[in-house]
Amino acid sequence: MINFNVVRQNGHSASTAILEKDALTTDIVQGQFCAIDAATGLAIKAVAASTQIALVMSVVDDTHVMVLADPTAVIEGTADAAFAKTMRNTEVDIAIDGGGNQTIDVGASTTDVLKVLATEDAGTVGSVEKVKVIVNKPLSL
Repeated sequence: MINFNVVRQNGHSASTAILEKDALTTDIVQGQFCAIDAATGLAIKAVAASTQIALVMSVVDDTHVMVLADPTAVIEGTADAAFAKTMRNTEVDIAIDGGGNQTIDVGASTTDVLKVLATEDAGTVGSVEKVKVIVNKPLSL
């Protein structure tokens, strides 16, 4: 299931890389954020406590994913609460909903891995859909 989409890149070469993952891990999919597990050094699905992230662009094979860690790429996703103008330009986290899906945690500012755009089109007031963010703390690629 794709949770997030890249909606704009600034025309320069993006920071993409192939990361290794555990072959038994099936929860890393295209359109979700991943992090690096400190214990194994392998890519894992990002969780609320993740401190650096990248967007999974594709699953290459059983043991590799291609990721984007471009802090200028605008990414659109679903928030965990209705968008308000006061959320513009705020640093926010990732949340995991009851179905295990990643969302933009617009009410939290602990790890600050994402930042909501400051622009008028950052989101639709009253809606949780199509909130635009950038990766505030990307993986070092």
